[in-house]
Amino acid sequence: MYVPVTLIRDGQLLADELAELGKTEQWLAAKLQKQGIASPKDVLIAEWLEGDGLFVQTYQPAERQRSTRRPTASE
Repeated sequence: MYVPVTLIRDGQLLADELAELGKTEQWLAAKLQKQGIASPKDVLIAEWLEGDGLFVQTYQPAERQRSTRRPTASE
């Protein structure tokens, strides 16, 4: 049984966790680039799970968040 390891949280690289896995920042940057992500700062959360690989959730652009907002009853 494997437990996911968080490598990026709220745009911040968790270097200790990365080192524990025996991976480098360059390795992570290459994995992010393959998913079209330029920087860890664009990532809400990234987790590594042995056997499954890297899961990445990016922040939604502010414009998209505004466009999906629903008016409240008071509006």
